Amino acid sequence: MPASAASPQFDQIFLPSGLGNETTKVETADLDQDGNEDLILLSAQSNQLAIFMGKGDGTFESVRYHTLRDRGSDFAIGDFDGDGKLDLAVANAIATSFSL
Repeated sequence: MPASAASPQFDQIFLPSGLGNETTKVETADLDQDGNEDLILLSAQSNQLAIFMGKGDGTFESVRYHTLRDRGSDFAIGDFDGDGKLDLAVANAIATSFSL
């Protein structure tokens, strides 16, 4: 990087305590199709999915928790039902199933 180029700076994101200390996966996607990236975190410890909706200025709205029936081990984002909107599929670590 040339000496005159500015180094990128990033703000810290403090994860909510409700997720515990075992965040399994972090992903970004425009879930609500507003043109802003949203942040999705999976916690295997607390059986929760946390979603931060992006405001478009590098900040996020307050976290929205979604409690999972079983312990989530991974998730995928895609239009699984063909309606043109993104969906989340969560793999259950204990049961041999997944949740949409």
